[in-house]
Amino acid sequence: MGDVLDTTDLLLRQQEYYDGRAADWQRWITRYMRPVEGEITKLLSELPLDGHVLDMACGTGYWTV
Repeated sequence: MGDVLDTTDLLLRQQEYYDGRAADWQRWITRYMRPVEGEITKLLSELPLDGHVLDMACGTGYWTV
């Protein structure tokens, strides 16, 4: 039987890194997306969307809602 890899420390360091960058990312995505937000919202409102969505690699979740 092989050794089990303990990824606890790695996951904690990744979480710390991304938690530390979250505010920077939120400022960037807001500034980047604000000019097109109305157009994207209109486009999405015209699509026949219903049901559930799995948003993978969603970053801050800016568009998840």
